[in-house]
Amino acid sequence: MSDWEIVQDNNAHQPSSDWEVMPASAIPQPQESFGQSLLKAIPRLQEDIYHRGMNIAKSLPEYYEKAKTEIPGFLNKTQPGSPRDPIQFANHLLSQASLLKQIAAGVPEMGLGLINLPADAANYTTNRLNLFPKDINNIIQKYGRLPDDVAQEKINKIFGTPQAPGEAFGRGLTRNIWNLTSGYGVANLLNPLRLTAKGITKNVINAEKNQVIKHTNLYNNIWNEAEKSGFNKVPFDPKLLEDNHVVLSEFYPRKSLTSLENLLQNPKLEHAQAAQSDLGVMRRALEEKARKGPLLESEKNIHNILEKTEKHIEDNMFKNSEGAINNILKNKYKKVTNSYRENVVPYKYNPAIQAYKNKEMLTNELVNALSRGEFAAKKGSKHPAIKIRNILSPVIKKAGLPGAGLFGINYLYDQMFGDRLPQEGDNK
Repeated sequence: MSDWEIVQDNNAHQPSSDWEVMPASAIPQPQESFGQSLLKAIPRLQEDIYHRGMNIAKSLPEYYEKAKTEIPGFLNKTQPGSPRDPIQFANHLLSQASLLKQIAAGVPEMGLGLINLPADAANYTTNRLNLFPKDINNIIQKYGRLPDDVAQEKINKIFGTPQAPGEAFGRGLTRNIWNLTSGYGVANLLNPLRLTAKGITKNVINAEKNQVIKHTNLYNNIWNEAEKSGFNKVPFDPKLLEDNHVVLSEFYPRKSLTSLENLLQNPKLEHAQAAQSDLGVMRRALEEKARKGPLLESEKNIHNILEKTEKHIEDNMFKNSEGAINNILKNKYKKVTNSYRENVVPYKYNPAIQAYKNKEMLTNELVNALSRGEFAAKKGSKHPAIKIRNILSPVIKKAGLPGAGLFGINYLYDQMFGDRLPQEGDNK
C-alpha cells in the first residue's frame, strides 16, 4: 500500500475500510435490545463521522508536506514530451513506465477494497451498531473476506512500490476513485438529515423540478423536429372541440380550460400536448372519484366528453395538411408522453405537493401525505428516505424515546417522527 492515503494517522487505529471510521468500532458495544441499537445507530454514525473528520484534520499538515512533492511530481510526469523530437518523446514514454505501473497497482487495491466491503460493512454493523447477528458475521469474516496483508504483498510483488515523487499520488488516486465518486452517494444516503421532513420535502421538490425540465426539453425537441418537417399544426375538427369546450366550461372554471382555449386559437403541437395533458388530469380525477362511489349522470357525461376530446386531439397530432401521419414523430411523442405520465404527473398533479408549494401545507404534513397511498406506491422507490422513514417509524416509536441530549437524537426524532403541532416556518 502506498503512503499517499486519503486518511492517515500513525497514532490511531488504522481502519481496514471506510466502514471502520473510528477506533470505537472495534470495541464491543454493551448488551442492548435491537430497538435500542436502531435508535442509537444515527448518533453512532454521527460520532464516527466526526472522528473521521478529526483524523483528516490532524493529518492535514502531513498531507501538505507530501503534496509539495507528490502533486508537482505527478503533474510533471503526466506532461507529454515533444512529438517533434522523436528521441525526447521516446525517453518521456520510457520514463513513465514506473508511474504507469503504480497507477495500475491502484486498480487491484481498489478491487480488494470493494471485495471486502460487504464483510467490512457486516463487521461494522455487528460490532459498532449492534444491528447484525455476530454468528453470521463471524462466518462472513472467515469465508467472505480476503486477507489484506497477503493480497497487498502480492500486489507489491507484481507492481513494486512507489519510488519517485508523484507515483504514490497516482497509485492512491486510482485506488480511491470509488471513494471519490460512488462513495459520495453512500455517504449521502447515510446522512440522517435526509430522513427529516425538510430533507425529504427538498428531495421531492427537486425531483419534480428536474423531471419537468427534462420532459420539457424532450417535448421541445419533438416540436422543433415537427416544425422543420411540416407537421407542427394539428388538423382537429374545430366544431367538435368548440362544442365540447362549451359543455366543459359549465362544469369547470375557465382556468382549467386555458390550454384547450389556446389550442383552439393556435393549433400548434405544444398547445395540443398541454390540452391533452390537462384533459387527462380532469378525466383521471373523475375516475378516482368513481372508485369511491358512483358518479352522477352529469359527471359520467363530462367524463365521456373529456375522453373523446382527449382522444380526438391525440389522433390528429403529427398530421400534415394532406392528412398524412408522421409515424416516427408520433412514436417519439408516445414514448415521451408515457414517461411524462409516469415521472411528472405524480408530482405536478399531486394535491399535497402543490398545496405545499402554494404554502397551504407544512413539511411534516406533506411527508405524512407522501408516505402512504398512490405516491408512495408509484414513486416511493425514487425516494428511499421515505421508505426508510416508514420502516424506522414503528420500530423507534415502539422502542421509546431516549434521554435528552444524546447527540441530538431528540431533535432528529422530532423532525422525523414527532407528533408535534406544525410550527411557523416549517414550509420554508
